[in-house]
Amino acid sequence: MDKGLESGERNLFREAAAAYDATDREVLYVDRLDKWLNASGANDDDDPNTNALGRTTDTRIRIGDFLGRGDVMAVSTHEILVHGPETWPYLGDTYSSTNRLNAKIWAQLPGSFQGTAPMWQLKVVGGNP
Repeated sequence: MDKGLESGERNLFREAAAAYDATDREVLYVDRLDKWLNASGANDDDDPNTNALGRTTDTRIRIGDFLGRGDVMAVSTHEILVHGPETWPYLGDTYSSTNRLNAKIWAQLPGSFQGTAPMWQLKVVGGNP
């Protein structure tokens, strides 16, 4: 059993690591204004409530290089577990099950990493980090 997990509970970070190992997608760390990460213009302002933190396409996974290590861990886990199995169109963020998964990612993020995940906290938990 993994430390801190209930018996039978999925270790999302272990699953993400295995999925990244198996994927053919290129993983890139990109600026907040990267044309793919910022495709909708969500990162044009300073409002963290609307920031795009990661984006997956059929050939690449983009993770914001402006994120703290906890944010990177959470966002990269979300991208591969939610969008890794998808091909265009990417609808995973519209499912209520994704909200539950995102909350579990937050819950499994080690305490020492939660302090470096203010953007993920804001998106998942709400309120100011």
